Amino acid sequence: MGSRGANGTVIDRKSLASDQSVRPAIHPTAQVHPFANVVGQVTIAAGARVGPGTSVRADRGAAFHIGAGASVEDGALIHGLADGCVLGDDGQDYAVWIGESATVSHLALIHGPAYIGSDCFIGFRSTVFNARVGDGCIVMMHVLIQDVEIPSGRYVPSGSTILTQEQADALPVARERDREFVRQLAGLDHWPEGAIANPTGNWPANGSAVQDYRSEGSGGSVVTTTLSAELVQQVRQLLAQGYQVSAEYADARRFRANAWTSCALPRSAYESDVLTALEGCLRDHAGEYVRVIGIDPAVKKRVYESVVHRPGDKVGQGTVTSAKASQPSSNGNGSKAPTSNGAVGGDLATQVRQLLAQGYQIGTEHADPRRFRANAWTSCKPIDSTSESQVLSLLQGCLADHAGDYVRLIGIDKRAKKRVFESVIQRPDGSGTKAVTGASAAAASNGAAVATGGISAEVAAQIRQLVGRGCKITAEFADVRRFRANAWTTCGSVQATSEREAIASLSACMADHATAYVRLVAVEPGSKRRAAEIIVQRPGVQAANNAVSFSAPAAASTNGSAPVSAGNVPAAVAQQIQKLLSQGYRIGAEYADARRFRANAWTSCGGLEGSSANQVLAALTACLANNPTSYVRVIGIDPTAKKRVYEEVVQRPGR
Repeated sequence: MGSRGANGTVIDRKSLASDQSVRPAIHPTAQVHPFANVVGQVTIAAGARVGPGTSVRADRGAAFHIGAGASVEDGALIHGLADGCVLGDDGQDYAVWIGESATVSHLALIHGPAYIGSDCFIGFRSTVFNARVGDGCIVMMHVLIQDVEIPSGRYVPSGSTILTQEQADALPVARERDREFVRQLAGLDHWPEGAIANPTGNWPANGSAVQDYRSEGSGGSVVTTTLSAELVQQVRQLLAQGYQVSAEYADARRFRANAWTSCALPRSAYESDVLTALEGCLRDHAGEYVRVIGIDPAVKKRVYESVVHRPGDKVGQGTVTSAKASQPSSNGNGSKAPTSNGAVGGDLATQVRQLLAQGYQIGTEHADPRRFRANAWTSCKPIDSTSESQVLSLLQGCLADHAGDYVRLIGIDKRAKKRVFESVIQRPDGSGTKAVTGASAAAASNGAAVATGGISAEVAAQIRQLVGRGCKITAEFADVRRFRANAWTTCGSVQATSEREAIASLSACMADHATAYVRLVAVEPGSKRRAAEIIVQRPGVQAANNAVSFSAPAAASTNGSAPVSAGNVPAAVAQQIQKLLSQGYRIGAEYADARRFRANAWTSCGGLEGSSANQVLAALTACLANNPTSYVRVIGIDPTAKKRVYEEVVQRPGR
């Protein structure tokens, strides 16, 4: 810009030589928020205020001036070029001059060379670059002012773009109602007293110690922060390696679900920018979990994750829990780091070592007690490494992050895309499994005798028979309330095809759900229909005393030639069922307690989907046994008309 005379005239000049280690000069009565980033040769006069999230960076060799009583509000950015300056009211050269009682509002950008006169108002998200704004001007929202000189006392409407001097000279004069509106806006910008800092470095906001760090990435400028030395050092290391630093936060519920939300950290190589933004993120989410992330911009992959704040921690003083994800080797020699299992037990470390040696991938999942009962697990951070030390480190991080939850270890066959191992390794009471309780496909092929654990010999024999027929075996569980509603939940995702796998899976399910009903389910692979359902565990009953409640007959007996066994079903009802089936009707069953019986609110038993009388009667017998104190009725359904053709109460309480 050309020279325009005195009183704030923009002039051309060479870059000023300056010492970038010069600290800001802040008047004792000025108020600078702890989360403001003020760097370099900045003068803040008496009574001026600099809000949270602002960035005032005089790091290009020229000075800034913020006048007495001026206000720089939240998120505003003030920066300047080194090769252009304005003449301030004191006759000195400045990259940016902000006059007395001026207001630079939220998210505004003042980029020098720029002069803002006294009593000016710069609206939200407005930009002033290489320009002069005269005294008493009102610049509204989303305005761009560049390469012009705005006469004093003018009004710039919202959304205006002022790029020529003709446009600037044609602006209207500000009215009194406009000034009243500005005064109301400026009056709303007040901070709590505890959030205001004086320039001596005493930050009373949270009582944390404030430290000065000399930033190597911003020309040696001094950054004042409440972050711990450990966290600052970690950020510095990541930036020095060329990684981008970001942050995420989550409340307690989303933390358990591993559902994090990104903080708005700048993609900057300046340490001061990153530390200021990170400190703001910690302040904004003081009651939540916050973690720092290192990202390799070349491969667009996370190389570092660390939980740096937990609910209850003081801002910036939380313990850094590191979980390095796929940390690249800097020496390239391929040497392994020493194995350290930390808090991971020896048996667990051995199991991890065995799974890795067999080429399986390791995974972890966690669930709170409610989701554990519903078998709704959430994956922890994926473990892509094949290094035992890295796997154990990430596993230890998962255990620490979910100390009050259930955590289970998973072995995955990547080729078959199938789980071969599941083991609960942590429970909310602090206990974990020392031995393997899951189903290991690799161990199933050694031909050793099958251990039945808490499974009765009758159930083991039934499993052997079902596996011999080619059925896939799985297990389901239900608490007392869901058992009455016949709402079962599958135990894991392992579908065993061998006797050893089936018994191991069933034993693990019974151990994990000791206070629930557990049943064995056999599925025919061809028809994908259930061939058998066997209740193997009931609450309060020892495993040895658990009896089989229902076992559907083999598919080979569905031709109707076998004699019909009515069990506890009345003979007349058994004959009626056989008659309905011969007519092509479907059979169902419902139950209700005394209160729901009076309200005619019945619940389906389910499982009566057989095409033969033997299957239907066996399922009905199981329904009667599972609901001994309820009313039970049999239903005949016409599948074509989708209407009931038969209803008969076959059981009443006390009879």
